[in-house]
Amino acid sequence: MTVDLANNETRDYNFVSLTDNGGTKYNIDVDLSTGLSDKITTEKTSSGTILLNIINVMGSTTQDEVTFQILDTQSDSLKLALGDNIHTVQGINDIVTDEVFNDDIFTTFEGIR
Repeated sequence: MTVDLANNETRDYNFVSLTDNGGTKYNIDVDLSTGLSDKITTEKTSSGTILLNIINVMGSTTQDEVTFQILDTQSDSLKLALGDNIHTVQGINDIVTDEVFNDDIFTTFEGIR
């Protein structure tokens, strides 16, 4: 199953709680121009893994750093992970794992495009 939130517009998606055992893939939008992304927020205890399947990157920036908060949860039992089809760009392979935490920062020398 795929939850397709990628519609060329960044939005906030609010849930009371969310449980996902890794069977669902999520497509999201991120906008480099505004620094905004689709954001999934949960109010109560949630668990599982939000598996990012497609990241629809919009806009561009010359900034060295752009930070996106994709997941805002009250529980550390709900995690964010990159799907196998997400490819990293040159220069950040050393700091990327298959799991992204809310404080990971990716930078390049000439901005992100």
